[in-house]
Amino acid sequence: MKAAETPTRKFDYRKWKIPIIALFIATITLVSLFVVIPYALGDRFVSCSFELEFISGPGHPGMEVVYLNGSIVLVMFVYPKYKMTNSYFAPVHIRYNGFEDVILIYNHTVDDPADIAANENWLVWGAFKADNTVAKQSFENEASYDYYIARRNLSNYTKKVPVDGLGNIAFYALWVGAVWMGQDMSGNPVSSGTYYIYCVEYGIVSKPVNLTVTSILWTK
Repeated sequence: MKAAETPTRKFDYRKWKIPIIALFIATITLVSLFVVIPYALGDRFVSCSFELEFISGPGHPGMEVVYLNGSIVLVMFVYPKYKMTNSYFAPVHIRYNGFEDVILIYNHTVDDPADIAANENWLVWGAFKADNTVAKQSFENEASYDYYIARRNLSNYTKKVPVDGLGNIAFYALWVGAVWMGQDMSGNPVSSGTYYIYCVEYGIVSKPVNLTVTSILWTK
């Protein structure tokens, strides 16, 4: 007499259908939140702002400008202090062209300040710090100007921006400084007037900060 066969239990797909779908959706969501968005769309969550620093010494001040409180002050030069803000809840990665810091000064507001070739008629002065250079390069140097234009549209570098952003990034350093003392692209003193300063930090463009120069006290 044959023993009774134990019935084979079949996997009930209908019972596990909803949990499997939920797990799949959760996985896709986590991958999107922590991988796709931070790496592919990171620049949409990063903004750049800056404040101008006014340096009056040591040395002889050569530029008279309108200060933040409206008073007229004598300074040697001005330079920006950047702040990068990340509005996403996780670190993000941005792609840029290798220029860490860029300062651009125009005598008119422009739509795309980073495009100095298109805005050449309004460009007063500029400088940059690139990843593969030590010193900050001024556009008074024609080779630096051409180098910037040739590389501006590249995106072969990446930068990780943490949740709390990157703060107090100073463009100026005593031993590698490129600062604005009221000079133009030829190194000549500018005329009195209002100038619009833009900064580009790791490819992220700031809104302009205007600076009114009342007089330049030096000659070339």
